[in-house]
Parts: sequence; C-alpha cells; structure tokens
Amino acid sequence: MNEVAEAELENKKDLHRLALIFREDMNESDAEKMEGVLKNLQPHENLEELAIEGYPGLQLPHWLITASNLVTLDLSKCKKLRISQNSNL
Repeated sequence: MNEVAEAELENKKDLHRLALIFREDMNESDAEKMEGVLKNLQPHENLEELAIEGYPGLQLPHWLITASNLVTLDLSKCKKLRISQNSNL
C-alpha cells in the first residue's frame, strides 16, 4: 500500500475526474486488500466525477460517502458491494 500513500491524491486539488478499474478475478484476500486501497486513495475534496469498475469490496469508504463536491458516481461490475439506504448516495 506504499504506492497508494505515495499517490497523495488528497493533495491533488486539480484532479476533478478519476476512474478506478479493479481486476475481476480477485480472491477473498485480494478483495479485503482492495477495500484498504480504496480507503487510502482518498482524493482531494475537489473531485467531481468518480468511476469505479469491478470493485470487489463489500462497502465503500467513508470519504466517498461524505464527498461534498462529487457530482457523478459511476459504479459498475461491483458485484459484492452493499450500499446502505441511509447513505447519501
């Protein structure tokens, strides 16, 4: 996860669009790691559009649920993902 920390997305204020594509053939251990990766990839609050494809995790990180400037969220092929009815999504 060092690469995730080195990306420093939270400091990239000019990043307005982001697409994350995950491999679809992950085992359970990989899926848990990817939940941690997504949690630590927190982008700057200026992010407006986010596309996530093939995310193997069960839940989205808190930063995504509370993203105030996010206008577009495209989730595709996230087969295990559960979204609470109480979330702001």
